[in-house]
Amino acid sequence: MSKNDKQLTLENRIERLVVLSDLGKTFTSTIDFEDLLKTILKKISEILEPQSWQLLLKHPSQDALEYKILINDPSVNRSQLVYFGEGCSGWVAKTKTPILWSQNIKIPESSQIPPQIQKEFQNASYLCVPLQNRNTVLGVIFLKHADPDFFTQDDLITVTTISDFAAIAIENAINYERIEELTIRDDLTTLYNQRYLHQILDQEVERASRYFKEFSMVFIDLDKFKNVNDTYGHIYGSELLQETANVLLQNTREVDHCARYGGDEFVIVLPETGKKEAIYSAERIRQAIESHVFLERKGINAKFTASFGVATFPTDAQSKNDLIKMADEAMYEAKHKNRNAVQGYEKGNDA
Repeated sequence: MSKNDKQLTLENRIERLVVLSDLGKTFTSTIDFEDLLKTILKKISEILEPQSWQLLLKHPSQDALEYKILINDPSVNRSQLVYFGEGCSGWVAKTKTPILWSQNIKIPESSQIPPQIQKEFQNASYLCVPLQNRNTVLGVIFLKHADPDFFTQDDLITVTTISDFAAIAIENAINYERIEELTIRDDLTTLYNQRYLHQILDQEVERASRYFKEFSMVFIDLDKFKNVNDTYGHIYGSELLQETANVLLQNTREVDHCARYGGDEFVIVLPETGKKEAIYSAERIRQAIESHVFLERKGINAKFTASFGVATFPTDAQSKNDLIKMADEAMYEAKHKNRNAVQGYEKGNDA
């Protein structure tokens, strides 16, 4: 018997209302983004029982959606963006109009749903609703069931209610994450700030000590950076620091931690990386900075270099503070060797 062979009973409706009420309280009290997505997944699966479903959220800088939850739909490429107006989800995001497609529900000929999207709805039942708050689209929920008669108007009301609660909760969680990011990020470069760098180093020291691992730290200082400020002004100096940060991010691994230490000094923490590998990584970054054309958009086309010091825990240092000191000393040794160089810490070369 298909779901549409009988409407929800009064008891079923009351049960759904109770669940939705509890869900609303849970959503609006949950700040952790990952916990929120798990809650949405669990509740939608329990209440609506779709065979496959997707939750997509708006990309931070593009009119496009990116997959956050993708259940039982191997035909979908999770890494691919869905642009507004593209396919069912993109159309719903662009028009802010929900879609209920079920065999027993006749879609009027005047429906705005484009024919090419209607062609997607073959021999299955679909529900697709926008996640929006204050008339701003945050994402889309898309449900599918192989039974072409599965979803009902009651389901549309239910998932729309869930999406209303979820949109508020998602926006709250995103805003909370942004606030958290502000406390650990450098305002200018968006790299980690010095305060958070110390937390990272504490964690890496503890992990390396517990599991008998090693990790390395690269200390970077831009060569003759004062000349940029003196020649072009502090605004251009700030832009050069931002570009430097981008070069660092483009030439490090996802597991590495890039931080602005202060002024024109930067630090990279490389987990589970020995001295030899860290020096190799630092040399690659040195070459990337040396070959980069800075302030090109301003018509200045400046060339710049940096000096690098590398130290490794526990080979060179047995504490966080000693590691910073020794990487810094190695960097000054590179400065003394005519700059634009990578220097690993060596005992006996202490400043």
